Amino acid sequence: MSSSAAKTLHALLASQFYALGNEAQHSFNSLEETGEQLPGIIATFNMHQVCNTYTNTAGCTFLQRERKELQQMGTTYFTEFFIAEEMIWILDIVKKLLVSQDTSSVKTFCHRARPNNKTEWSWYHVNCKLLPSIDGGPTPHLIVMANPANRLQAVTQQLYDRFDIGTIPANAFAIFSRLTLREKEILKLIATGYSNKQIADVLFIASNTVETHRKNIKHKLQAKTITDMMRFVLLFSL
Repeated sequence: MSSSAAKTLHALLASQFYALGNEAQHSFNSLEETGEQLPGIIATFNMHQVCNTYTNTAGCTFLQRERKELQQMGTTYFTEFFIAEEMIWILDIVKKLLVSQDTSSVKTFCHRARPNNKTEWSWYHVNCKLLPSIDGGPTPHLIVMANPANRLQAVTQQLYDRFDIGTIPANAFAIFSRLTLREKEILKLIATGYSNKQIADVLFIASNTVETHRKNIKHKLQAKTITDMMRFVLLFSL
């Protein structure tokens, strides 16, 4: 796979993963439905209780366990299927996410996994992020997407087939990540059809402030029209 193709893949995975996390914030049913449609393994964890809370069918098949069984494993989950040395630095990444509470940050890395000690280790490309809490408070919930490293090219095609993403730039997630939380909030309202005055009334800020945010959003997204801005709203499920 060329370096440009790899960058495109990573951008697609990160963007769709971000969108999945937003959907899961509002509905577990949405997470469960979408988790079955996306390529690879989708799993969620409560890191305060240090346990698995959801695994899609692909994950259950690879780990050779029932979903309920995985949920009942507790901390054993993290020692049963993974290499201890790798889990040390992976958990360090997770701890930093929990401390920062940055629900817009997507961490990417590779590690090995296997269902039992009679099976060879397999390399996986992994994306993980915090799931926003429904009430806006601190969240202990983590969502993970894992795909076999030797199938990344096939995964790219599956994403193209699953989502209308033919015109999305490879650096879409990097571009979107430039927005502040306030700018994402205003972008969502713009996409809903709100005027500057309506947005100002909803957020209790001045109309001039909204206009400044609108200009900054267009600049950061390199958007010339509302349609350009809407592509990011749809891609990231705002």
